[in-house]
Amino acid sequence: MMRALHDVKERFPSLRVVVFTGGEATLLKDDLVAMIAEATSLGLVTRIVSNGSWGKTKATAAQMVGKLAGAGLCELNISTGKDHQDWVPHESVVNAAEAALNAGVLTLLTVEADTAESEKLSALTRDPTIKSLRDRGLLLQSNSWMSFKDTGEERDHVLHTSRRATPCEQIHNNIAITPYGEVSACCGLTLEHIPEMKLGTIAEGVSDTYLRQRDDFLRTCSRSPEQQCQERQVDELQAGIEPSLAVLP
Repeated sequence: MMRALHDVKERFPSLRVVVFTGGEATLLKDDLVAMIAEATSLGLVTRIVSNGSWGKTKATAAQMVGKLAGAGLCELNISTGKDHQDWVPHESVVNAAEAALNAGVLTLLTVEADTAESEKLSALTRDPTIKSLRDRGLLLQSNSWMSFKDTGEERDHVLHTSRRATPCEQIHNNIAITPYGEVSACCGLTLEHIPEMKLGTIAEGVSDTYLRQRDDFLRTCSRSPEQQCQERQVDELQAGIEPSLAVLP
């Protein structure tokens, strides 16, 4: 993975951000810390998307954040809500957010849209610790809900069909590396359900694999506004677009 990081940074000097998402990136433990430190040494902004499972106590939260912040972590995005809290309780999320903010890490709390029976978002907004953290800069948002199957469950902020039909904003802007050593065109939740988004493997070279998209009619159509395919300069991806690197451990 270190080789992939250096490859991408060398080929795309405009690369600014590396995101470690998942799965749960913190399960990589010291390997994650090493990657953050290496990315920081290259002048890159680093971000983690996590469920906050390591925040079981204030002590475990502080220990984890201490390592991450010490390596140069810039931003922590914590995902939670009805489905997440079947596994990671409210208290762990609060501890993780508090530890990160105390360490000077920009922290965003993203909560799944609630159902009629679920009040996870309102419980977080009422939490006195979260209220205090928001006054100090904690960001909190409720995201749109995208269902993979019809469960009959009603959610707030559902992603409507008209929005789903719009082009993907991630293609040509992200370089995604999956846990299987694959290079993908997108890091979205539906990635594993769309074979066409898989470009190749890191063994073939991350940057070369990513650049194959420039002559790919399907992905150019998917990226262009209103599905209008436009001609691209051969070097557009290499010079004109500033991709971010997403690592999905």
